[in-house]
Amino acid sequence: HYSKGENLDKAEQYMIKAGEEALRSSASSEALTYYQEALKLYQNKYGDTCDPDKLAMLEENIALAFFNKGQYANALDYFDRVLEHMGEKPSRRGLAAAARLIFDLISLIVTINLPAKNKTRFPDEKTNQFFNLHYKRSILLVYLDNKRLFIEYLRALRILKQFDAAKIENGALIWLSTSGLFSWSGISFKLSKKMLIYAKSIVNTNSIKDLLYYDLFEIMYNFFSGNWQEIKKYSENLIDLNLKVGELWHSSTYVTLHGLVEIDQGCFTQAKSLAGKLSEICEDYDYETARGAKFFVSTKLLLKLRKLDEAISEANEAISFQRKIDEELRIIYFLGLKAIAQILLNDSDGAMESLSEAKAIKLRKGRVVPYFVNSYIMARFVFSLHVLENSKLSNDKSHLSKYKKAALHRGKIALKTCEKYAADQTEASRLMGIYYWIVDNQNMAIKWWKRSVQEGKTLGATTELSRTYMEIGKRLLEQKSKYRELNSIKPEEYLDMAREMFEGMDLQWDLNELKRIVGSAENSPIE
Repeated sequence: HYSKGENLDKAEQYMIKAGEEALRSSASSEALTYYQEALKLYQNKYGDTCDPDKLAMLEENIALAFFNKGQYANALDYFDRVLEHMGEKPSRRGLAAAARLIFDLISLIVTINLPAKNKTRFPDEKTNQFFNLHYKRSILLVYLDNKRLFIEYLRALRILKQFDAAKIENGALIWLSTSGLFSWSGISFKLSKKMLIYAKSIVNTNSIKDLLYYDLFEIMYNFFSGNWQEIKKYSENLIDLNLKVGELWHSSTYVTLHGLVEIDQGCFTQAKSLAGKLSEICEDYDYETARGAKFFVSTKLLLKLRKLDEAISEANEAISFQRKIDEELRIIYFLGLKAIAQILLNDSDGAMESLSEAKAIKLRKGRVVPYFVNSYIMARFVFSLHVLENSKLSNDKSHLSKYKKAALHRGKIALKTCEKYAADQTEASRLMGIYYWIVDNQNMAIKWWKRSVQEGKTLGATTELSRTYMEIGKRLLEQKSKYRELNSIKPEEYLDMAREMFEGMDLQWDLNELKRIVGSAENSPIE
């Protein structure tokens, strides 16, 4: 109304108020419209004489609106502007950047190990604002630039150390998320654990937010390092209470990690429910990041259920969504899952296309953490085994040596990556056993299958453990097998164990595969 009446001061004032109300009510799209229009009016009126503090306020709220909409590339641009207004200097480059990074890392280790040396300064309002904005920008970099995330985070911690962390607004969160950074990136589980212990001393146990923060980054450490027996049960009440106070990202990430664990432990009904919870968060709070997280869980769930056509369809929808919001790192993850489904459907051309696209993104992005890249690495290994075994079965010796070398190389990469991403350890060890069986090194194959069984039992990774049992039974029944049992268990017993587990999880695709294996064995008895 004021805008149409050309009362621009009033128009700007009420657009800001409307934007504030929209952000409070999680109406991110409306908030974005109001704040962008208010910024435009303000800049048109004052030009080069704009008040930097007011510019920063408007740009911060635009950043927050983009953040809540899941439009991270746009949000990053505005967060960078705001932090620049607050005096942040551009990051160093080259040797100076490397030296600074090493210094910051050493300084962090000293802080964790010698907490008595920490400063006790009290932060002012602007300092608290700086850390809050810096943290939100770090969340964006999780999905946009993993290398920059690590550099920027350590730089912020260098400043944080000047203050009493307990007096910093969200001080516990910043230290807890540092633990998450080291476990999520796979750089050091030892440091991640130490930071959890360090941060626990400043967690406010009367704060529902701090309780979520601690549980989230504890599950993150346990999930990536493979300490799944230490993961606490999912708390719906904890999430609902935090959603009411606007903790959207931490709540969504907590739900996602629990969903991934449920999938690997064969609890598919619970995993489906958690994917539904993420959809609910997206719809109720206009929070698009939760939609991406929902795809993260649902696509993997469909693949593990071996609903392959549905998994490919879900992956395609997820990829389309991630492209729309200009977020490429998750696309690598979905392309990896899609490629595995295509391989299982014997669509080699489709799998090659998916892997090629994922490789191009990975090369463009540089270092990518295991959380996003492991499905692609696993898919490359599965594809190499598929090509190698088909070559052996067809007696095509022309490229056999090349195929063996490629499969072994990719298998080693997969196993190395799984040291930092425990969820795929059981499957990677089984696949390495398959490799050695194909190249007629049965002793090594047995070694890797024993390892797969042990890893599956330790993690409680029922889904892939059952498939390892089927693989062992299948291979030991082959006429070329020189083993008639493994761990004093006969191949027929392994197949029975697999069948019982498949039935318990209602894995119909695997039950059909098992039926085919048994039928084939009956037609070709062991000599």
